[in-house]
Amino acid sequence: MKYINARVVECGQPRLAFYMGTHVSGTKHYVEIRYHKRQTRKWISATKVTIDEGVPLVYIEKVSELG
Repeated sequence: MKYINARVVECGQPRLAFYMGTHVSGTKHYVEIRYHKRQTRKWISATKVTIDEGVPLVYIEKVSELG
């Protein structure tokens, strides 16, 4: 089970998310955003993502590196 460990502001709305990785440039994060009864994985600008304290950053170059 995945635990919520990030917050995302998308279209002006706060969303709960599960952090999965950061691009090596540090400009965007790969997160799984939780909507009401569904979820989606996408790259989001780092300025719109707040990661909880204690979550280690995982640097990746492309989505295929995620397990």
